[in-house]
Amino acid sequence: MKRLLPLVLLAALLATPATAAVRRWTDKTGRFSVEAELIDHGMKEISLKKANGKTVRVPISELSRQDQLYLKNLRATVARKMQRQARVKGAPFTTVEEALTHPTKLALDNAPLGEMLAQIERHHEIDVFLDRTALAAVGFSDAVRISANHADTPLAAALDATLGPAGLTWLVRNGVLLITTPEAESRSLQTRVYALVGAARPDVVLQQLSQRVAASSWAQVGGPGCGVALSSGALLISQSYRVHRQIEKDFAQQLRPVVGGPKDKAPRGGPRETPTTRALREPAVAEFAQVPLSDVIGFLASQHHLDIKLDPDGAKDVGAGASAKFSANMRHVPVADLLDLMLPQHDLTWIVEGNGVLITSPQQAAAKMTTVDYPVGDLRLRGNLGELAAAVTQTVYPTSWDQVGGRGTIRPAANGQALSITQTYAVHRRIEQLLRDLRALQALR
Repeated sequence: MKRLLPLVLLAALLATPATAAVRRWTDKTGRFSVEAELIDHGMKEISLKKANGKTVRVPISELSRQDQLYLKNLRATVARKMQRQARVKGAPFTTVEEALTHPTKLALDNAPLGEMLAQIERHHEIDVFLDRTALAAVGFSDAVRISANHADTPLAAALDATLGPAGLTWLVRNGVLLITTPEAESRSLQTRVYALVGAARPDVVLQQLSQRVAASSWAQVGGPGCGVALSSGALLISQSYRVHRQIEKDFAQQLRPVVGGPKDKAPRGGPRETPTTRALREPAVAEFAQVPLSDVIGFLASQHHLDIKLDPDGAKDVGAGASAKFSANMRHVPVADLLDLMLPQHDLTWIVEGNGVLITSPQQAAAKMTTVDYPVGDLRLRGNLGELAAAVTQTVYPTSWDQVGGRGTIRPAANGQALSITQTYAVHRRIEQLLRDLRALQALR
């Protein structure tokens, strides 16, 4: 019997931070538990070191579902870690956007959609997520049959050619390749910052692109999209992924998208960094196949040292309790993005509340408003705070602001160097990213 993992894999496993911490292990009856450290991990047994120094061996089959899920995902974490270490030293990790330009291999003859996703994941080593909620809304599932034969076609072109005839489409969101419906894609607006290349005026470029790219999708003609030209020479555009993609193609000589990262934050002030927000940025390795929400919560809490709770009122709103089943297969995305993608399967969402994460309904999340003062004096705006405030309200959840009947407010702070914004957690997250993008743009200049 093959009792232990190979020595090198075991060494990697024991070096993983998640295994070094003491955690509570529970048997499958729920009557017995122990606080212990995992020190040995076999295929059928594990060794645990208790607080008194004694070591016990426990059959994996006798552990709770939550503990078995923890071990399964721990193995996936180690496998991914070893795979990355085996790459050529210095070779960059492939992002989804990069993979879209690479030749793909798809060989499908009336195969289930799930097989197509698996082939893409294996060939390109990227995360692919199926928007089951959107598919169910139009009567589809992952059993939709797909036919394709591509050997050297760029992945983006192969996706267009294969998914279009099936009534599906794709986009990149939360760092993954998301397979969804055209209706859901058009409603999923993304706010992006574009830098102007050359001496063109931002208002002129904005007028040109709104006339040439998806002309019926802009707010001035009743569409959902919106663009704002800042006097500092930047464009802020809220549009669907496919419209952004077309803008970047048609205006490649005039515009350059700019995306900020964690380093592009205000010099001081603004949203406070906490252990919870840091843990939410950690990469998550999750392999869930119809796993109860209670087990998902337990795994993420244990793996990332997060305090995660399910709001009973929110669960009641949407009829999704701790036993609701979730599926996800992710190896590269942060915990926050995993929650964004996974929870809508049962009409749930999440917020940071206090020192932890609360899983709740969209209705309960929308009722929880907080006020944050965002320092913006370092952005050296040529206009004034009013220009930036107007740009935010037009491009970030535009229907949520008090000017149009929403509850969100945005005002210049008393010191004249910050914007005081009262909004929901989801809107605050989008605003934080927008300000990071603007700081990244300023750094380029």
